[in-house]
Amino acid sequence: MGYVILSDSTCSLDSKTINECGIEVLPLSFIIDGKEYYGDSEENLKFFYNRLRKKENASTSCINTQRFINEFEKRLKEGLDIIYLSVSSGISATYQNAVSASLELKGEYPERKIAVIDSLSASSGEGLIAYSA
Repeated sequence: MGYVILSDSTCSLDSKTINECGIEVLPLSFIIDGKEYYGDSEENLKFFYNRLRKKENASTSCINTQRFINEFEKRLKEGLDIIYLSVSSGISATYQNAVSASLELKGEYPERKIAVIDSLSASSGEGLIAYSA
């Protein structure tokens, strides 16, 4: 039995660091010109920030509760406990959705532990916390 450290794509860690540390990253999504993209690759994130620099309209979306349930349940079924480091609750509903998912799953997996941690930061601040964990 072990555990997994999850974070979200706002943690701004490069893929090399993510792989070296064994962190699993759940991508948040963003919409530009009516098309949805995910922050699941450095290429997509560079695209997002380049479009923002050009002052183009973009919107972002948090991870919803059902997606957290699906992602958490995969790990719980593998017998893993979960540490999820979230983008700040002050700027996203992502943290609250993760808490809701963890509460829903605790009844189904009483032997497993799910720790949802509000990083109270984003970007490099969140990434440093994930890296340290």
